[in-house]
Amino acid sequence: MESYDTILKRMKSNFLVKCGFPADNASDIALRMEVLAGEIFSAGSYLEWIRNQMFPQTAQGKYLDYHAQLRGLTRKSPIKSTVLLYFYVANAVGATLAIPKGTICSTSGDKGVRFITTEDSYIAAGMKAIYVRAEAMEYGNRGNVATGTVTVLVTLPLTDLKVTNTTLVTVGVDEESDDSLRRRVLSSMSDISNGTNGAFYKSIASSYSGVNSAGVIPRNRGNGTVDVFLGGKGTAVSSSVVETVQSGINSLREMNVDVLVQPATLLTYNVYVAVKIKTGFDIDDVSDNILARLKEYFATLFVGESVYLSNLGEIIFHVDGVENYTFNSLYTKDMKIANSQLAVVDKIIVTEAGDWS
Repeated sequence: MESYDTILKRMKSNFLVKCGFPADNASDIALRMEVLAGEIFSAGSYLEWIRNQMFPQTAQGKYLDYHAQLRGLTRKSPIKSTVLLYFYVANAVGATLAIPKGTICSTSGDKGVRFITTEDSYIAAGMKAIYVRAEAMEYGNRGNVATGTVTVLVTLPLTDLKVTNTTLVTVGVDEESDDSLRRRVLSSMSDISNGTNGAFYKSIASSYSGVNSAGVIPRNRGNGTVDVFLGGKGTAVSSSVVETVQSGINSLREMNVDVLVQPATLLTYNVYVAVKIKTGFDIDDVSDNILARLKEYFATLFVGESVYLSNLGEIIFHVDGVENYTFNSLYTKDMKIANSQLAVVDKIIVTEAGDWS
């Protein structure tokens, strides 16, 4: 698309050709050209935006949602993190200690992540602790916190009562991004569902919140069977998501077909790469950017999607400050992934290479 300066320059050039003299920058005609060029540029920008929204490859936001609806798809909603909080005291309580529904706990810090209990509970007389169900107070993966980080009691400020989470919290999921929804829309066009094939079961499974992708293997347990493998966004799916998808598919499956929904097998992948840094760049900053970009890439991988060095190399090479790179072939190589597997990143080790000749 032409820029404002290009449009204005062409208008002034045409004026010079037709009139034989240039328009003075302070003249009325020059000011009119500037205003008109601005309006033409705005109209062109709007038309360009409309063209982008016409196709699922470039549509964004609600306009991408419209394309998805034409394929029977909807954007997946965010999910709150859930956790069992461990409330405890140093010594056994002499009387029942109530922990009412709505008790708020948080991680430490100025931007602590808050959790709220979803059931009434108590520490019985003579006991020291109890596990209580809780959920994050906001949707999305911000509620995914490390083990032992939910330690602040907000609404039960009792000096002898403490709280923690004894497990890693990972079930929170953000609202589906445009990129993820776009991939599902384009996949529905290239792999057409007919109500009985693998694309049918993959489309159903992938439509549930908490499921980033799905793999399907027909006749995996013999004739009349279909196995569906679910993957999260760079992680495993929760058991509750598996149960929900199983129930949904059971109501839509073909007659006399045994469908089994299960989590995809996670295959860990390690990236060991040495990079040569361009002059003026800091290795720590470049390494952090490489780390972030690679983690983002692995979070987008689907069940059954293989890992290729060419893709990793393209990501690394386009990070600002990288002049060249080489992988350690002992640890980092192409990995073929089956439809029952999901590649997840484990270690990303970035080192600075010496002077390459």
